[in-house]
Amino acid sequence: MADQTGPRCGNNPNFRMSDGDQKAVNDFKARLALQAAAKPYIADAVWVDGDPLMEVIAVTLWEHCVRDDKDMPLAVCDDPRTIAAFAAAVVRAYAVVQEPATELPDRLAAALTARFTELGNPFSRMVVHEQGPDGWPVTHPVGPNRVAEVLRELMAEQPAVEAQQQPKETRS
Repeated sequence: MADQTGPRCGNNPNFRMSDGDQKAVNDFKARLALQAAAKPYIADAVWVDGDPLMEVIAVTLWEHCVRDDKDMPLAVCDDPRTIAAFAAAVVRAYAVVQEPATELPDRLAAALTARFTELGNPFSRMVVHEQGPDGWPVTHPVGPNRVAEVLRELMAEQPAVEAQQQPKETRS
């Protein structure tokens, strides 16, 4: 048997865990990572009329969760785990119907080409045209910070693009 010195836990690289224990550790790490990733969204969360994801979650919770509190008849009063289960189901379904992730790289390539190349030629080098300290024009190669700036702009536009691509609901 291999040397398994040290404590019997997932933090010890010398300890070989069972498949079930390894799955529990991986699930816990995934939960912590998701909580950390969600913090910026939670801090700024506000209701947005017409947001397709918010609308579907609200309707789903209204239809499937308990709301029998006499003091607050318009409030959902269910177990947070039940609410989370329905919200997670809607988010998973929403992720399935979204356009494939290949769209963002295509949009990034188009934006970089339009912003940083001569006449929008995707085969020319990417440069930034500026005025030098002597007043003459100067060019600088595009670095990762400029690319990250464009990517952040595109990702901020993504919810608006997705909302435009959603089919309009028709009522009969």
